[in-house]
Amino acid sequence: MDRGSGYQQNGEIDRITLTDIGFGHCDANVRLQADWRAHILTLFMRFGTEEMKMADTHPTKMAHVVYRTRRFDEMLQWYQTVFGARIQYQNPALAFATFDDEHHRFAFANLSLMQPNGSSDDRPPTVGVDHVGYTFASLSDLFETYARLKQDGIRPYWCVHHGITVSVYYADPDGNQMEFQVDCCRSSEEAHAFMNGPQFGENPVGVEYDPDEWLARVRAGQTVADLLPSSGDPSPSPIRGTLGSILQKA
Repeated sequence: MDRGSGYQQNGEIDRITLTDIGFGHCDANVRLQADWRAHILTLFMRFGTEEMKMADTHPTKMAHVVYRTRRFDEMLQWYQTVFGARIQYQNPALAFATFDDEHHRFAFANLSLMQPNGSSDDRPPTVGVDHVGYTFASLSDLFETYARLKQDGIRPYWCVHHGITVSVYYADPDGNQMEFQVDCCRSSEEAHAFMNGPQFGENPVGVEYDPDEWLARVRAGQTVADLLPSSGDPSPSPIRGTLGSILQKA
């Protein structure tokens, strides 16, 4: 600002209107005195906006719940009856179901197959909710959230490209697990086709990736389409988290 705009110079106390610092039209009699106040407000408006932008990378919706069960067939039937769910994909170990246009609202891990030495009387934490999935609007939002949480000392326990989603998994202080994801498919029809295609059939878990490498690539402007063909080792990722620990004991 120059002298005519009301900016303090040479230690003199001048006047600056709220209009001058970007608050829109204000009565000319409403003024702020002292240059340091204007400086603080300007810095807040400039840098506070960037901080708020980073903090605003929250999920756009809750997407799905994944269960560990020893009553695999009973659970599938129950959710089909109660929710009118339809099976999107099923093999002896895993099943994905939905009741709307989401590619899956429920997933089920069959512990009777994965850990056959267990009991049908198992109770949580062995059986029950494995994790809850939350969808982000973009890869940028997902990986800027990763960067922000990393600065706060919060690290994911699993980063995996599932094919239908790019996902980052976290556990809260009580050990409750959650998946932060971005959809890779442009429509529910495309997702349904992918889940019933050969690639998903061969590897329904996905492949792991380095989140710091992908953060750099996303900041450089790469998209889901750019990342999918070069998602790392094509062999299936080990399952991480609670379910992975259970499987290690099988």
